[in-house]
Amino acid sequence: MNLLTRKKIARGKSRGIICVRHRAGQPMKHRIVIDKWRYLDNIPGILISIKKSDVFSTGFLGKVVYFNGLVGFILLPENLIEGDFIISRSLKIFNLQEMVFGNSFLLLSVPLGITFFNVENQYLKGGVFVKSAGSTSMFLGSGNLVNFGLVSLPSGNFQLVPFKSRVSIGIVSNSGQVLFNYKKAGVKRNLGYRPKVRGVAMNPVDHPHGGGEGKTSGGRHPVSP
Repeated sequence: MNLLTRKKIARGKSRGIICVRHRAGQPMKHRIVIDKWRYLDNIPGILISIKKSDVFSTGFLGKVVYFNGLVGFILLPENLIEGDFIISRSLKIFNLQEMVFGNSFLLLSVPLGITFFNVENQYLKGGVFVKSAGSTSMFLGSGNLVNFGLVSLPSGNFQLVPFKSRVSIGIVSNSGQVLFNYKKAGVKRNLGYRPKVRGVAMNPVDHPHGGGEGKTSGGRHPVSP
């Protein structure tokens, strides 16, 4: 199984014309294929290593070897260490003893009060919500709905998710990501970000805020070029 794929990097241009400001090229990168589906039911896996640096994921990644011989990477939750076992279930009734970090279940089988991440919004689509470092979500109930449950998102919003969608139990690892210090401008350049210049520092031909005598604040409602 190929665990790496070539990542096509957006340059911020279309037909050679800049359409996204403050973006530029970056070194060629390969992306680790993360198992965001977790549909390998009833086959235990063991975490053999932890990858703490990946340019496309703020959370840590865990390399898992399953008992049927398959190998894959998963988005790692907090408190999961090398040698721990994980498993995926598609049961419609919940077993509280299996509600441990890293295991994957249908939303229908997750009780109230259990935190989870890597939430699907459609069946077989794979995790879409709650995937960044330190993020978590919670099942709030179904109300009068039959096939959907209400899920809280880290943004403070709420999302209706089908009961047959998959979630992973726990909190995404690397919650200290918000304290990361980039240290120098070159790190941001390698991530594809170019410097930003204030519009009021430009000439009138370059930006609507430009021009004027001395330091002015634009004299109008803030706009983009």
